[in-house]
Amino acid sequence: NGLPFNDTAKAGHRRLTTWGAGVDTQFFTPSTAPKTQDFFVYFKSQNYNELQELFVFLFNNYFRLRGSVYIYYHYDPVMLRQAAQQSRFCIMLDRPETQGLAALEILACDCPMFVIDDTTFYGQEKAVCGVTSVTCWDSRCGLKSNKENYKKDLPTFLRGLDTYKPRDYVVETHSFQKSAEKLWSLMAAAAASSPVGTS
Repeated sequence: NGLPFNDTAKAGHRRLTTWGAGVDTQFFTPSTAPKTQDFFVYFKSQNYNELQELFVFLFNNYFRLRGSVYIYYHYDPVMLRQAAQQSRFCIMLDRPETQGLAALEILACDCPMFVIDDTTFYGQEKAVCGVTSVTCWDSRCGLKSNKENYKKDLPTFLRGLDTYKPRDYVVETHSFQKSAEKLWSLMAAAAASSPVGTS
């Protein structure tokens, strides 16, 4: 709320446009090696009770599936790539994100995602609805669910596991090249619409 762009009188001729950073699709790539685990959980949340609930559910209903947990800030890019390459799918348990580069990096490895989506952001003053844990997404990436429905939605995701094409989505929309093209387009549009005598 502190940005001048939220106040028409203060904004003047200026406008705010968001731009997403690109993903290194040459580094985050699929592997031809056999998968060594069924899944990994990407956990970026302060509520460990949600992680515990997820594992109780998996233990009771999918005992034969094998997986691991990667916790935000406790891995490096090589570790994340290895987890995505070695897993048949990723379960994301995350809070709302701005762009969510880690999700795009996982998807670039052609690892489909089952997202337990968080659609409410609790700020200091109020709750903001309509947000998401994965902002860059289409149906090729996997399946989004939520805390109330993920237990019934996971079987649907698993049945369609071989049909998802997450890397195609990332290469077509969020590679370094595509990101640079979008930035160039924004800069050209800004230059074209800039009032005379301003920069």
